[in-house]
Amino acid sequence: MRGKIQQVMTDFRPSFSVNAEEISGERGVTTQVHDRVLYLLPLSKNAYFSIHTNEGPGKWVKPFHAIIVGVHSLVTFCFYGEWRLVDIPLNDAAALLAFTEYDIKYNDEIQSSIINVEETVFYSLLVKDQNVTLQDILLLSKNPAYQESYAGLYHFIRQRESYWIVNYLLSLIVSGNGDAVNNKIQEVSKRYGVSESYFRRLCHRYLKRGAKGQMRIWRAAYCALQLIEGNSSISVIAQDNGYSSSSHFSMEMKSFFGITPKSFRALEGFLYE
Repeated sequence: MRGKIQQVMTDFRPSFSVNAEEISGERGVTTQVHDRVLYLLPLSKNAYFSIHTNEGPGKWVKPFHAIIVGVHSLVTFCFYGEWRLVDIPLNDAAALLAFTEYDIKYNDEIQSSIINVEETVFYSLLVKDQNVTLQDILLLSKNPAYQESYAGLYHFIRQRESYWIVNYLLSLIVSGNGDAVNNKIQEVSKRYGVSESYFRRLCHRYLKRGAKGQMRIWRAAYCALQLIEGNSSISVIAQDNGYSSSSHFSMEMKSFFGITPKSFRALEGFLYE
């Protein structure tokens, strides 16, 4: 039961796809990418690559550690030697990052360290700990050590609209405004600062579903945590999060998780054994 519940909770994070491959080319392997975050790990001492953009001549890079590159616009890479490449769509990375840090305020003046290329094109940094994965970096952004090491990368990713859509909808849920799920999309989009039609398009583009559907899912997940970790009664949790009644709350929780709020409350001690 514990594994099932944890898996369901994990599934409520924004979806993201990770691609991984190994390449080797003495004469160079060329690939074009845009709107992605890449984790590049050299597998041989003579591994290096060149970066070509529309902003100017190519740049040559020979890292002795793994390197992370975030790409906004179209960039051409030419890899020499042996490499392992892992990449995630930039919008997916932004949504995932927002999900992990929705309750933190940031200073927009964080500075990024760029390797000789305009920040509007791409951001890059060296990763000295070879055991750290790209998923670790995105999911552990609240960790002080990660905040210090990858502050520039996080700042780069937060410039995406997908980050702020997820951040905004989650903040409505966890700020004690679970009733926002019951608001009209017109009201929700107005608070975000765009028209209703444009807001709907943004949600379907970045969340693959409508705002109401996504907020219902996240509200249920947030309530599950309150049931397991908090002391409030089931009826109070239902009321605080905008459910019309305890029976409505029970029915919706069971539809998402397969168990009732009472069953969640019984898991409190079991989950931490």
